[in-house]
Amino acid sequence: MTVPYQASVLYQQLVEYLRDYAANEFALLRGTPVDDEMERLNDVIHDWFFAPREDLHGMSPREIIRREELDEPNPLPPPSPEDDEVLREMREMDEMFGGETGWYLDDGGFTLLDMFDPEGYDENQRKLDEMEDELDEDDEWALDIEIDLDDEDWFEGPNGDDIPFSRN
Repeated sequence: MTVPYQASVLYQQLVEYLRDYAANEFALLRGTPVDDEMERLNDVIHDWFFAPREDLHGMSPREIIRREELDEPNPLPPPSPEDDEVLREMREMDEMFGGETGWYLDDGGFTLLDMFDPEGYDENQRKLDEMEDELDEDDEWALDIEIDLDDEDWFEGPNGDDIPFSRN
């Protein structure tokens, strides 16, 4: 699931809010200046962005975000004996057809908002299902129309009297 841009901005604002809140709380608990606590938390955030992670195939969150900003796929990790059949087949297809198969993060389709707003998630899913059903109906209707493109009269454009505002 691709997270919309506005959601990304709001999640960034949430992290900044939590950082500021935690810095104030730590300063009160430890009797230290808020700026010192803010610096410590900024170091934690920095380290998280730059540290390679196993669940990201050895890439850092920074690398993934920067690749996405450039519309580049995340490359498949190097082969290993533990690779499952799907990864092996994807690599074989890359070798046969050229190109690079990418992977993307999938946390099961739930965002942080979905965790805190399960009713909203359910309502959104219902609306998405309705939209998908409508698209399916439109596709079925479109398939029922047959046009013989070899027939020169398949489309008769409007004659001069049928075109509004066509006369000067």
